[in-house]
Amino acid sequence: MIMKNVTLSAENSLIDQARALARLRGTTLNEAFRGWLAGYTREDVDGLKLAQTRAMLDHLSAPIAGQPFVPVDYRFAPAAKRKALREDDNEREARILQRLDGPGA
Repeated sequence: MIMKNVTLSAENSLIDQARALARLRGTTLNEAFRGWLAGYTREDVDGLKLAQTRAMLDHLSAPIAGQPFVPVDYRFAPAAKRKALREDDNEREARILQRLDGPGA
């Protein structure tokens, strides 16, 4: 594993307290920082995946000129508030498949 050095700035008293706490926990300040950094990057992975999925769905279901627009959230509306139209689902699916296959397919 390749490690990269990072320079951080903090008050001397905080660094001393952090080192003492790390020592009490049987670790070093560097190891504690690496653990914090790993946790920090894992925290938002689910949120990032959700945003990427939403962006992909928005892109794939965007209207193509000459075709009616069917919103992405259409399928998730309560059944009492929407008409179940198979044609709308088929049109949306066809648009998504067309985008996935590319323009030359």
